[in-house]
Amino acid sequence: MRKLKFSIKDLLINFWPYLILLILTLFYFRHVLILKPDQIIYGGDLLTQFYFWKGYLVDSIKNGFIPFWNPYNFSGTPFLAHPAIAAFYPGTLIFLLFPLNMAFSINYFIHIIIGGCGMYWLARKYSDKITGVIVSSLFILSGFFAARIYAGHVDLLTTAVWVPLVFSSYKDLLESLTYKKFLFAVFFLSLMILAGYQAYILSTAEFLLGYTLFILLKEKDFKFTYIFNRLFLFIRVVSTSALITSVQWLPTWQLTKLSIRGQGFPYELASWGTLPLTGLKLFFQPYNRDELNKITFNLGGGPVPNPFDHFVGRLPLIIIFIFLIVLLINVLIFGNKRKITINYDFWFFLAASIFFLWISLGNNISPNLHFLLYQIIPLYRFIRIPLQNLIYVVFLVPLLTGLVLSLFKNKIIKLILLIFFILELIQFNQKLVFTTRIPEQNYDKKLVNYLESETGQARLLPHYRVISPVLQSLDLNSSLKYHLYTTSGYDPVILQNYYRFIDLSNKTLDSSLVFFNVEIPPIKLNQNTIDLLSVGYILEENTNSLDSFYEKYSNQFIPVIKNDIFTLYKNKNTKPRFFATNSVQKYSSLKDIEFALIRRNLDIAEELFILDDINNLSKEDVNCVKDKIGDVIISNFSPNKITLSTQSSCDAYLSTSEVYYPGWKAKIDNKPTKIFPGNYAFRAIFLPKGVHIVEFYYSPIIYFIGLLISIISLTILFLLSKKVITGKH
Repeated sequence: MRKLKFSIKDLLINFWPYLILLILTLFYFRHVLILKPDQIIYGGDLLTQFYFWKGYLVDSIKNGFIPFWNPYNFSGTPFLAHPAIAAFYPGTLIFLLFPLNMAFSINYFIHIIIGGCGMYWLARKYSDKITGVIVSSLFILSGFFAARIYAGHVDLLTTAVWVPLVFSSYKDLLESLTYKKFLFAVFFLSLMILAGYQAYILSTAEFLLGYTLFILLKEKDFKFTYIFNRLFLFIRVVSTSALITSVQWLPTWQLTKLSIRGQGFPYELASWGTLPLTGLKLFFQPYNRDELNKITFNLGGGPVPNPFDHFVGRLPLIIIFIFLIVLLINVLIFGNKRKITINYDFWFFLAASIFFLWISLGNNISPNLHFLLYQIIPLYRFIRIPLQNLIYVVFLVPLLTGLVLSLFKNKIIKLILLIFFILELIQFNQKLVFTTRIPEQNYDKKLVNYLESETGQARLLPHYRVISPVLQSLDLNSSLKYHLYTTSGYDPVILQNYYRFIDLSNKTLDSSLVFFNVEIPPIKLNQNTIDLLSVGYILEENTNSLDSFYEKYSNQFIPVIKNDIFTLYKNKNTKPRFFATNSVQKYSSLKDIEFALIRRNLDIAEELFILDDINNLSKEDVNCVKDKIGDVIISNFSPNKITLSTQSSCDAYLSTSEVYYPGWKAKIDNKPTKIFPGNYAFRAIFLPKGVHIVEFYYSPIIYFIGLLISIISLTILFLLSKKVITGKH
């Protein structure tokens, strides 16, 4: 048996590009990889969303239960189905293996390495090793990734890094139809889907389809079988990837359909975050405040000035532009006598860059390509910020630069250019990657300790917005960490029925979605809404002018903690989250309930509006004395299951302030019973007279359907013979 011998020289010769990528990435994260327990990498949404989402996921799994449901925000909302959780994505294991504060840095580090290696492998299909290093360095050091880290867009970064590997494997498959290459293409696209950011998955599908059509147009001999095989191949890769990832995206799609995105955004909101034509100068002046201020969305706030978040470097753009000018001069003046040949893919990459740039300009350019896609492709109606399409400009500019540089053989010039590329991008990036304190270090400890010890089952109403200074004392999503039941949160995927209920409780039939789309509309305080949501505490921003409300109910709402920023009020008469009532109004449509809620001041102790066949209401004993109907006692309350003991003197309905959502089931004395939508957004069941044990439990069948589809698809995929991929190039 021949012994394998490796020397350091051999390793350097073969693996020096990867060593450079590793060194660059280590330099990139030099200050944020090894952290003290109270430190974390800075990121806007990381500190206000992902820190608490990932923490709740990890804590739940370590405590032995699957967190299908989040009972702590928005009076209850699906958790595992949330696209940002990426529960079935392999990268999520990082958060189980490392301390939470370090896991985010390690997660970024590993994914940047994946992106760099993937880009290098792709670039090597077109060029030499030095050019490959240039292309991969331009990609991972681009301002896009630094801006995503600074903004805390964890899911955007972990999805975007798979683009090079998805395209590289798909390109290999188009060139040679083999089963092995088919598996690779499906594997990488599946990982991208599991990473979770849907906007990038949509643009990737568009890019792959565009490249397939480009390959077909290149062919001189158009054969029907060849065309059919390539187009069907695209469908096969995408559909197979979708099938094997069903366990994740199927519940996510259900949540999306039932969220504020479910009917699609109005175009006014879907086009929020377009690039103005004058904003093109941001590719050269990424800190131009005049242009940045014209964009309705650009990273949000932060401790350092926000840059243009799709900066790819000036020098690569200059090189591409000079090449195009030289090429044009060569054709117009010399009649192409001095033949300059470049890989045909250059022209597709250039056209695709223009296509995605055009979409990002939205209604700032005519014709409005983004609006056209919004009309004909349903998925565009669920996505905000056309500027996000620039991810493919970030991906393609390094490739275009590499294809131009591949025409040059002088390695010294390329190495010098590599140094200039790195210096320019490092200078841009270094301001955006730094550490800060973990969120709980900043909170008001007196407030947190009080809420943890006193609130119990009562809900906290955070009466402030996602831009309030009170967030420094208690973040909206920190309720997940402290197990506080709240009426609000910070999340782009809010359940439509709950959001609509808040609008209705504010006595408006018009949707507030154009104004509030990552939070519920600010609740107009009134006794009925507070009672219906079982609010025990209100955390009030002191700048809110609500003195008249607290003066009117001064005997009920008592200030218990107060400082210059906020006041915490305790409700002395908190209504229960579960109660029996026989004052029931039945309606056959949600629209009727909307009008009923608008017209009447719903009294939680007296009335319940439910959606059902109006002929099904039981008439037995409905005249029993209202204050003698019975008691409801909470025996057990956990995220996925609630057990109640009830005693009713007559037939009644059990009304709750728990949000209605598919997958929740109920039993009375271990016998299934129907759950009705009550008071537009909550759960209600019919409660026969007598003593009973009532169980609400969350058993979302859609996960089992998705898991079954994934298992069957994976089984078929690996049992198929190589004959599955047919056709010859």
